[in-house]
Amino acid sequence: MGPSSTDAEDSDFVPYWVRRSAPGGTYDKMIDMGIAMGEDALGSLEPGVSIVIGEHFGGHQRYVRPNQKPILVQLFGEFAPGTKVHPTGNYTSPPGPFEPIHDKARVKFNWSLKCPEGAPPDIKDQFHNQVITLFKAIDDEDRHGRKHWITQSLSDDDSDLIHIATTNLFQNATAKPVIRHAKILAF
Repeated sequence: MGPSSTDAEDSDFVPYWVRRSAPGGTYDKMIDMGIAMGEDALGSLEPGVSIVIGEHFGGHQRYVRPNQKPILVQLFGEFAPGTKVHPTGNYTSPPGPFEPIHDKARVKFNWSLKCPEGAPPDIKDQFHNQVITLFKAIDDEDRHGRKHWITQSLSDDDSDLIHIATTNLFQNATAKPVIRHAKILAF
């Protein structure tokens, strides 16, 4: 009895992280291009120095640069299991009859990133530098009372997931246009 078509398909399958790790693959290209490794890299920020807590609307606070400007950084990661990526962001219609997206709906992406599978030490170190930057940016007294950018997926007490949210994907058709910039690096 010869091999089945399923056996042939299985033997041709190469996991994505093996392809990324191949010489000249995605990981080598990330390192060569310095993605998220320069002065604009999240892992290069120093909490309390280049990232501080500033005022936001309604008495809320947000993290900003020392000059109170928004923090724009490069970061990378791999979508964690369970992360939803689709054209409607995280919008779900309320219970009851279907309600399409409307001008007052908040439609944005909420993503969880983990260290890329099979990453070489340089990439792993850079990812974990990002996690450490975010962890250290949170004041000790706020650790339990503030939404956090990071959580742990394993029970080893080390945070290993980064949570990010985009600005709203759509805006009110009658509102003044706002130009938004975003760099999303996906491999």
